[in-house]
Amino acid sequence: MNHQPSREDYHQLKMQIAREQNVFDLSVINPDLVPAQEVTDKLLEACLQSSVSAYTSGSGLPQLKSAFANRYRKSFDVDISEQSVCIERGTQSSLQSVFFALGGSKDLSEVILPLPYYTLHLEAITKARFKPQFYQLGNDLSDTIQNIKEIAVASSKAKFLILNFPNNPTGWVADSEFYDQVLVLAEQYELIVINDFVYGALDHLNGYSSSLLSDGRYAKNCIEIFSLSKSYSVPGWRIAGILGNAQHMERIVKYKN
Repeated sequence: MNHQPSREDYHQLKMQIAREQNVFDLSVINPDLVPAQEVTDKLLEACLQSSVSAYTSGSGLPQLKSAFANRYRKSFDVDISEQSVCIERGTQSSLQSVFFALGGSKDLSEVILPLPYYTLHLEAITKARFKPQFYQLGNDLSDTIQNIKEIAVASSKAKFLILNFPNNPTGWVADSEFYDQVLVLAEQYELIVINDFVYGALDHLNGYSSSLLSDGRYAKNCIEIFSLSKSYSVPGWRIAGILGNAQHMERIVKYKN
């Protein structure tokens, strides 16, 4: 599908999937594993603390921000500070906060995203009143870079470029070389790059995937969203971190406040 689908398109597709036995719906995926005991124990422990029921700042609980930063240092080799982390309610809300906080004028009103795409990415784009422009995931990452470039050249109103690596639904994993090439294009065409990194801890070949923010790229014009939904099997908890340079985080927190 190379156009913006309507809700009726989604409904018809869901009906078709329900009739088929060999078609898998990857639009909203619940993990097939229950949360680890230590995760649920921590939830119960936190619920017994009276302080957790109060309002928090727009950037989130300091302890949670610190935990995200520590996870990135330990698992993804990204030496990022708490000031570069903002807590949000899942990936879709994270994207919307980024769009509203960092979005440009009417002259910069487009978001470039992949085909195939994760359905909630498109919903976040439309809710923020941006227009989607699509690039095709190619036969390999080199093809994909070329496809991104072609759309960036043609999309003079583009403000954001969305990546989703490790990718749903293809399972592709990006490496540092790919991210470096993407950021060269982003700098050339003045794009903010956003990587949905929800599957970053689920690379079954390498253990952990390469983060967009590694090798010092966190200081550049890029943002990564890491949700707890898949790696901790808690999609209903709606906990995610927006990570990037401190200047971007300041604007996002200002918008949330």
